[in-house]
Amino acid sequence: MIGIFAALTLLVVSSLAFMSLNAQAAEFETGDVVTIDSVRENLYVAGSQIDVESNVRKDLNAAGSLITIEGNVQRNINAAAGQIVLDADAVDGTVRLAGGEVTIRGTTIEEDLFVFSGRVTLEDVTLAGDLIISSGEVSLTNTEIRGDAYVSYGEYSGDDLDASVAGTLEINETESPNVEVETNFVDSAWFVFGYALRGEFAVIIATLVLVWLLGRRNRLAISTIDFNKTMAIDFLIGILVLVVPIILFIISAIVAIFPFVGILSLFPAVATATGLIYLYAIFSSLFIVVYLSNLYRNASKSTASIRTVTLITLVVWIVLEILSLIPILGWLISLVLALIGLANTGFLFRTLFNAVGYYLKKRDKEFVPEEA
Repeated sequence: MIGIFAALTLLVVSSLAFMSLNAQAAEFETGDVVTIDSVRENLYVAGSQIDVESNVRKDLNAAGSLITIEGNVQRNINAAAGQIVLDADAVDGTVRLAGGEVTIRGTTIEEDLFVFSGRVTLEDVTLAGDLIISSGEVSLTNTEIRGDAYVSYGEYSGDDLDASVAGTLEINETESPNVEVETNFVDSAWFVFGYALRGEFAVIIATLVLVWLLGRRNRLAISTIDFNKTMAIDFLIGILVLVVPIILFIISAIVAIFPFVGILSLFPAVATATGLIYLYAIFSSLFIVVYLSNLYRNASKSTASIRTVTLITLVVWIVLEILSLIPILGWLISLVLALIGLANTGFLFRTLFNAVGYYLKKRDKEFVPEEA
């Protein structure tokens, strides 16, 4: 469940990073196949296949599956894709690239180069600033680095790095990703277990902490969680929590492009509120096992201890997360967990809203503590 909310949060954070202060001068292009064949200024482009043939004044920001950049860029390049090919003559700023495979050919970069990729190839590149690379495979041919170089790789081929780097050279050589490892049934089982729960250990730890803290104060049982009208309301609240902030954020971002100064001032507030809402959504996902245990206990009218039910639910939830790796069956399990997760998010938002409302409610008289 954390992965769902984390992805949405990443979408918000990426959108904030893409929106600069001079948004009125920005140009946006989207589509399946996008070709930029005329001079653009401050370009933001997203698509499956992107081909930037013309020059770009100011920054170029791109995200897609395949990105090819042939035009020169006067400022910075920020790009993320499955495959990136930078074939421009010159980039006057800093280049930041993240992708499965990155190739840079015949380019002069006036500032720094950051590359995070599975495979990096640099050919006939001149870099005036520093080089920072983290990759499984790195190849440098006829490349001049006038600044410092910090390179982490599993396999290297090409020219001698010492001769290519004018400044300080730091190399972190890791194990090759293509290492054959003898496995058995136990090793495979542990691998599947770890892979399935790679992003869910926080939920396991949070559940154990909640059982310990709330169980000691008899606060673990929540009678209002049940298959009833309230759960349907919580589910709708969960959907609204995820959808409405995105809509408001997109509207405010679009409006910010136009020169309406009064409306433009709403964008920072909406962006901040959206980020806070999704941070709370991530936090609420840590409560999912406690929510499930109360849902089962109340719906089945079980008289078992809530601590016992919660710990058993945690084990069942772990098994479901592992089964979610299976095609078709795993999709159905993930869908069910996602729907329950929406109800859980709505429940916590509704609880927070009621708590704040109770705190802000005007009292008839001021509370005075009794003297001992």
